[in-house]
Amino acid sequence: MDLSLNPEQQALRAEVREFLTQNTELAELLIAERSETHYDEELFRAFARRGWLQFGLPGFAGGVLELCLVLEEVGRSACPGPFQNGAVQCGLLLGALANQEQRGDWLAPLLDGRRRASLCVLEADGQLAPSSILLRAEPVDGGFELSGLKQLVPYAGTADEFYVVARTRDGGPGEDCMSLLRVEARLEGIHIRPQRGVFDDGAGAVEFCRVRVGGEALVGELHRVWPVLEDQLLVAAVALCAEMNGGAQAALDLAVAHARQREQFGRPVGAFQAVAHRAADCLVEVDACRLAVAEAASRIDAGLDFAEAASAAKALCAVAYPSVTAAAHQIHGGVGYYEDSRLHLYTRRAEAMAQALGDASHHLERIACLWAPLPGRIARRDTGDSTWT
Repeated sequence: MDLSLNPEQQALRAEVREFLTQNTELAELLIAERSETHYDEELFRAFARRGWLQFGLPGFAGGVLELCLVLEEVGRSACPGPFQNGAVQCGLLLGALANQEQRGDWLAPLLDGRRRASLCVLEADGQLAPSSILLRAEPVDGGFELSGLKQLVPYAGTADEFYVVARTRDGGPGEDCMSLLRVEARLEGIHIRPQRGVFDDGAGAVEFCRVRVGGEALVGELHRVWPVLEDQLLVAAVALCAEMNGGAQAALDLAVAHARQREQFGRPVGAFQAVAHRAADCLVEVDACRLAVAEAASRIDAGLDFAEAASAAKALCAVAYPSVTAAAHQIHGGVGYYEDSRLHLYTRRAEAMAQALGDASHHLERIACLWAPLPGRIARRDTGDSTWT
């Protein structure tokens, strides 16, 4: 596989890196993260207006590989904002499901930063499986009435609209009962409760109490959203892996720079084998993640089956990113936990991103199901679940 970038891709990466370097000083990042919105809204809009979130969508120039180059720089800068859930995930679903009118009305404002959206999928058990979706959307007067609770919705308090995965009918095993609905965030009956985690991305629990929307809120076909949702969230997972890879590379760069500068016993600590070998192990992990992301993104752009490659990339990055940041802290000797170091930004993001869109166990299980039938396994690809005999 040829991993070299063409001149256009090199120019894109350089442009995004320069923009983020100039606008993501550590003090500015901390101020933005602790603000009411938990990110710099003007910075995000400026980023979006440049068209850097449109890659990988039908009808726009550039593919998933270009999107990964952009998000790798976002991860390198540790810039907070609704890049992943708000723009990438919602954008991919609208690109795959929305009709022409909906794309013009909803997708364009989302991608140029005029509107902010959040995708609502996870519920009480935090699993990406049809059996976990309990929020109901009952047909009422030509529209729908939503009742239920969504958990860990990023930037829930600042969203203009929610894209809600809801159960719109009862059905047996293997029967798709899910639909996607666009819901204005300020409608009566919506209640948001903040949920703070290790990485403060403005997450919240969003409760829908008999919230009514019209029939035009339906995105795609009724009762036909789950297979598309799975595919598009796998694409989003590859983009998330690129962001994780950028953060892991930045954490390693900080550790290597510190090891070269910090002296102990009359020489840089990087001259000691224990430190040098640990940094070398981290480099192997970072390079492996980059290769896995490039493989998955290339397969998506080429129209090939990408499910196994995407899950392999997410499983690998979910382990490697926290591992690299932990090693970077060991090399720093505790200094990395100080607020005037950028390293703690990557550490907190590593723990949160490792769980997002499925952790390592989730994606290893997906790979096992793709290789079924295996001795002792009954795979159920139609629901995403599997059982052991």
